[in-house]
Amino acid sequence: MRKVLFVGPENQKNRVLADLQKLGVVEITGYTGERKNPNEANEVSGVSAERLLEVYNFLKRYKSETATPEPDPGKQVNKAVEEIETLRKELFSLQFSKGLISENIIKAEKWGSFDLEMLNDIQLRGNMVVQFWICAGKYECCLPEGFVSIEINSDNSRRYFVTVAVEKLELSECEEVRFETDLDILERELQDNLNRQKDIEKELKSFTVYLEILFSAYQRQLDRLSFEQARLQAGEALDGKLFTLQGWCPAGDYQELERSMKKQLVETVLVHPDPGEKEPTLMVNRGAAAMGTDLVNIYDTPSYRDWDPSSWVFFSFVIFFAMIIADGGYGLILLVISLFLKIRFRKAKAAMSRFINMSLILSIGTIVFGIASGAFFGLNENNKLFGWLISRRLFDGNEIGSMMNVSIIIGLLHVSISLLLKCFRTVKVFKNYISPFSQLAWIVVIWTYYIWCAYYKLPEQTYYALSGNFLYFFGGALAVVFLTSAGTFQPLKLIAGGLGGLYSMVQFFSDVLSYLRLFALGLAGSLLAQTFNGLALDIWKSGIAGMVFGVVIFLLGHTVNLALCIMSGVIHGLRLNFLEWYRWSFDGDGKAFKPFRLLIQEMN
Repeated sequence: MRKVLFVGPENQKNRVLADLQKLGVVEITGYTGERKNPNEANEVSGVSAERLLEVYNFLKRYKSETATPEPDPGKQVNKAVEEIETLRKELFSLQFSKGLISENIIKAEKWGSFDLEMLNDIQLRGNMVVQFWICAGKYECCLPEGFVSIEINSDNSRRYFVTVAVEKLELSECEEVRFETDLDILERELQDNLNRQKDIEKELKSFTVYLEILFSAYQRQLDRLSFEQARLQAGEALDGKLFTLQGWCPAGDYQELERSMKKQLVETVLVHPDPGEKEPTLMVNRGAAAMGTDLVNIYDTPSYRDWDPSSWVFFSFVIFFAMIIADGGYGLILLVISLFLKIRFRKAKAAMSRFINMSLILSIGTIVFGIASGAFFGLNENNKLFGWLISRRLFDGNEIGSMMNVSIIIGLLHVSISLLLKCFRTVKVFKNYISPFSQLAWIVVIWTYYIWCAYYKLPEQTYYALSGNFLYFFGGALAVVFLTSAGTFQPLKLIAGGLGGLYSMVQFFSDVLSYLRLFALGLAGSLLAQTFNGLALDIWKSGIAGMVFGVVIFLLGHTVNLALCIMSGVIHGLRLNFLEWYRWSFDGDGKAFKPFRLLIQEMN
């Protein structure tokens, strides 16, 4: 990455910025010299762009799969936006009114259908008062003598009744209900409301022909805002006769940038970053490495001094995911789902396409591990479906001793690779030729200790004879760690750095043992699968009803187990990369490269 200073005539500034935006290889940064108006940047607003995006997202709900007519060329985007927003506001108002009307209908249904206008006329002509009441218990005791009451309805907790009297009654233990509209009118209002909603939705569907135009207008507005913000980042020189601008450019694109700027009479000068300034990180990958980049960006952007960890993260994640799922049957299910997504989204965008491809690779990896370990839906080798495959397994995935050993070896290899990468990077990037010896020494320490412990089953005399040799390697490697961890031979720094380096021993052994989760999670999924199989089989034997429930338990149990296994595979498969592996080779805390570019290419 190169930091570039642009200097050119003030009257060419807008044209230069337009060219830079079309070129799309420079990230504009604030000029640290004299600015024309530093507070002017606050005047840039994104309200219009937000409004377009809001209307676009709302209208997208009504997009039909069937072919749509071409948009009216005479209608401007602003007018279309106004009409859509008017319809949206009316629709929201109708939906709110529908809720109120529905609540009133539910209340009115308890009293049945009656004509409120006729009832009011009867009260007026008969000189009487008709009141509607709700009471939690018996209401007869609450009524004065001589008054007429009619019970209309009742439920488990309340009774609904009507009183007819000459004067208005006050019943302290009852709740009076007043009607402004009767049930028939409410139902007509609800139907009118629903009809109007359908009309509005039909109108909105007719506007979906403008979706692409709206999105293009949104992108154009963002391009304008981006251009304005870049313009405000510029500085001035020679009393405003020259403009100055700073930015970052990938090293591979600098020559093209320089040629383009010379045509505009603009001088490009390579400058040093400011003290403490972060250089942007640009990761350009293809294939499997691009999928790894997606995984890396979940956690953190690598520092510009880091080596791109995308490929390492991807391949180790595939292995960890397969070991945690640890079932070829589940891998087959994931493969079917992935193939369905591949067919269903044949024209998916790049990110979605990479996700589907990653799912395919993960499912194939899981199937391969399932075949090797003889694990298919927790079944044994006596079953007719997968028994022939299980009987030919290379190893037993549920054998505790060997699988724990394999998990620790994988941890040792993973951490050792991390240390080797840190060793090479320290030499190449930082030109430090002392500290790398500490990384190499730690590899010797962790492997020596593992092999030493692995030989404990040997005869006692042989074991003690070998232990002396192991102690030489172990102690010598720790001495190298102490002497080289500080990266210098100044006495005080050497002692402080050496003691700090030796303290890392606790972290090393903790990290290596953390890889036991590969076996533990795989075993947990296998035992759950076997448990659901046992439950389903026991119920299956109890008759026809048992067969039905047995199938339900089998399907539901394995669905839940598969979901748990996928969560474990993703979370812990990434965790071993982002914590245990990153700790020894990855600095992180980087800033992603965000070029000043056009989101939409203008048509000539």
